[in-house]
Amino acid sequence: MGGSLDLGWSAIASLPEGLTVGANLGLNGTSLTALPKGLKVGGTLDLRENSVTALPEDLEVGGNLYVNNTPITTLPKGVKVCGHVTGLGRDRTLSTASQAQR
Repeated sequence: MGGSLDLGWSAIASLPEGLTVGANLGLNGTSLTALPKGLKVGGTLDLRENSVTALPEDLEVGGNLYVNNTPITTLPKGVKVCGHVTGLGRDRTLSTASQAQR
């Protein structure tokens, strides 16, 4: 998909494996508990206020990653985020430039 996809506060229960969103993906406030393998987001990924407990190891985010008010406390080793991660364990903001090089 070339543009943004905003599913925030919707009743979506799952996403297809290998989903690619060219710009931003808004999933804030959804009832999702997991993200699919192979998820690629060209811009910002907004997961605020949902029930996702962990991120897939092959997740790629070209912009910022927002995980405020979620059970997520760590980033798996293979996750690539080119922007900032906000809300990771006690609402910290981390620069993840080195994360993208892992």
